[in-house]
Amino acid sequence: MHDVIVVGGGIGGIGVAALLAKQGRKVLLLEQLDRVGGKCVSHKKEGFHFPVFIHAFARGSKGSRAHIARMLGEEIAWTTINELPICVNGEWMGFTVKGRPIGVKLPLKDVLSLAMLALQTLPKLLTKKGQDELDRTDLRSWLQRRTDNPKLHAIVGYMAGAFYAIPYWEASLGETIQIFRGLMKGKIAYPVGECEAIPETLFTGFKKHGGEFKQENVKRIVVSEGKVQGVELSDGKLLEAPLVISNAGIRRTVLDLVGEEYFDKGYVNYVRNLRSSWSALVVHTVLSKKITDKPGGLYAKSLDVEGYAEQLERGEIPQKPYMWCMVTTNWTSSFAPPGKQIICFGCPMPFREGADWKKWADRVLESGEELFPGLNEHMIFREVIPPDYIQSWTDKEGLGFPVAQTTQQVGANRPSMISPINGLFYVGHDVANSGKTRAIGVDAAGESALECAEIVASGLGPAR
Repeated sequence: MHDVIVVGGGIGGIGVAALLAKQGRKVLLLEQLDRVGGKCVSHKKEGFHFPVFIHAFARGSKGSRAHIARMLGEEIAWTTINELPICVNGEWMGFTVKGRPIGVKLPLKDVLSLAMLALQTLPKLLTKKGQDELDRTDLRSWLQRRTDNPKLHAIVGYMAGAFYAIPYWEASLGETIQIFRGLMKGKIAYPVGECEAIPETLFTGFKKHGGEFKQENVKRIVVSEGKVQGVELSDGKLLEAPLVISNAGIRRTVLDLVGEEYFDKGYVNYVRNLRSSWSALVVHTVLSKKITDKPGGLYAKSLDVEGYAEQLERGEIPQKPYMWCMVTTNWTSSFAPPGKQIICFGCPMPFREGADWKKWADRVLESGEELFPGLNEHMIFREVIPPDYIQSWTDKEGLGFPVAQTTQQVGANRPSMISPINGLFYVGHDVANSGKTRAIGVDAAGESALECAEIVASGLGPAR
């Protein structure tokens, strides 16, 4: 019998499993795939090293993943950048990692209006009531209080799309401010060993501290009389444990792995109604030569961010899709043979089954050509990862983030990692408790692992 069973080996799952193992707990980690990492994985093809999804890792060596690694006696090697380029309507601009704008040209009246808006907003961070108010305020309405400048709305709107994969009229001002405060403490970074270096490093620490791993498919989490008993595998085998931590997503855990009959109806409805984010189309390109020195960036052709989002919601393919990109070989040249270049594009969009993903990819690369002239001329091959694949990867929750960071789902309204069932906990980027550190994506998953390990350990008593 184990002290804890962790279901799912994403960054949250492997992180909390490793931290509890380090405390001397008897921990079993179950993952249905043959490797851990969740969405933070990569693969090799014809001598090139690709991320499966497209990541830029906030805070780098100051972030949660690096902190967990050091707690385990391990280290993740990072390469960093100092600024993030943005191209909006053909105009290049950007932001430093400390949040200072570069080349953003605005009329004086808009600069003064933003300064006044900041003076009115920042003091609210000092009180709980003020923070809650900012969390419930969306980015669009906040900007509209002082400016209707289309360029400014486009910059904020498209950056929100890249961050959260939701329209900026759903994205939280308070969450964005807190995340940017965290970013200012570190640097935008990328692992020297590609994405899998993060889970592999955490897994090394997990094994070093006595953790046990099995590649198994969990059929259900076993509950009796309101308390967790363990898990049942797909072959019918029962594994007992008084505590189970699920990294399978709160919705899938409640509705499928446990079963809604074990929860109060109100809680089930709450979980069912959690808002998910958009998905994304990912296109990897391999080039015969280096065509850009930029590390990546954001691209948007239209200043009409609202019209663009509404076009996506209707299922239309824009002529020049908005996208974010990573030139991974400009971070670490060893991802490709000498002289070659890898550019990865991600295009956020609502998931629509059966869409023409080839046409979507062609349009993305038209945008890519405008962003990086020579892209199509020097392309050796491309690799398209459609939202259908992302949907299958996320157990049909289907989206970039199963619980989007909307104004109604951040801060005090983020789903709790403590479930109503005695002994059942959730971990991952879709849950939180203290709200002490705001983060996104893989960094948020790491923060949840740190917090979940602390909560679970406090109820386990002294380690053996």
